[in-house]
Amino acid sequence: MVQVVPSLLRLLVAALQQRQSTASGMDNQATPLPTVRWMIPTGEALPPALARSWFALCPQIPLLNAYGSSECADDVTHDLITAPPEEGVVAMPIGLPIPNVQIYVLDEHLEPTPVGVPGELYVGGAGVGRGYLHDPERTAQRFLHNPFGDDPTARL
Repeated sequence: MVQVVPSLLRLLVAALQQRQSTASGMDNQATPLPTVRWMIPTGEALPPALARSWFALCPQIPLLNAYGSSECADDVTHDLITAPPEEGVVAMPIGLPIPNVQIYVLDEHLEPTPVGVPGELYVGGAGVGRGYLHDPERTAQRFLHNPFGDDPTARL
């Protein structure tokens, strides 16, 4: 498994494309990265064009698009991508929450938005951090009471 930010994945793709184009007399059909089983882009938005470039080079290696904000312990959603996105796709999905994590799309009043209506993404559950070290004011601003559960200490 390789876990990288998309900007680094872009450099890897460029290097593989360069290697493929300069492989004179070599088998250009050889599989690049033969021991890699998963490519996990995380930390930045995955551009659809980059996903298409990846699958043009490595169709046998799926992408596991991961998302997690700084206020979380790690990635909180995953989306399995096994084929290049269509040309008209402008944003890659971030997928579904991992176990013990809840994802909410809320409006400015912290009310759930209907499907398809824009809002802010909020994370609840075991992956949410406890706050910012030695910064209670910022912690109070960013880590909100979770109104969607019974635990009075739960935060979003």
